Amino acid sequence: TVSGVKMKKEYREIIEINK
Repeated sequence: TVSGVKMKKEYREIIEINK
């Protein structure tokens, strides 16, 4: 779903920030 892709993108960005 579109919302699922959006959440996945946000989750990826959070991981990058944590690195």
